[in-house]
Amino acid sequence: MLDEVREGLLLVGEGVSFREHRGLAESLLRRAAAGVAVLCLAPADGQWPVPGMEDAPDPAARPVSLIWKRAGTIRDLDKRIDADGWPPDGDFVVSGVRLVGIRGQVAADVHGDGDVWPWYEIRYPGRRAACVVCGFGIVAHWDAGPAPRFLLARIMEYLAE
Repeated sequence: MLDEVREGLLLVGEGVSFREHRGLAESLLRRAAAGVAVLCLAPADGQWPVPGMEDAPDPAARPVSLIWKRAGTIRDLDKRIDADGWPPDGDFVVSGVRLVGIRGQVAADVHGDGDVWPWYEIRYPGRRAACVVCGFGIVAHWDAGPAPRFLLARIMEYLAE
């Protein structure tokens, strides 16, 4: 069903388990390589492949960049968002990834604790051809103030640019 999506923004809500839904991450990456903007909000667990580490027969299926960022990416997206004051306890990272080696392959392992990269971005050739895994608790902290709503809007604008 996902392979039928040809345009627009494909949004995966917070808390999805890539351990339970094996193959979902690969499907999302295929959509991004095909030119669909993909946004995955704060996954719970599982793994993402790190594309580009293998020889892809189609050059368009190889990413042009892989970007891992910490919480500073919020300010990079919009300097008006108060990343330090949102939420009140200051803990807005729900999940993130760590790079791991598994059976000779590099993967991004999703974790909800410890030192993680809460922003994992894969850019493919072409306009809007990107996949972003955002570990900031946008939905989990929706009522903590306006920052999560502005952040979600800004991420969607970023993917549409």
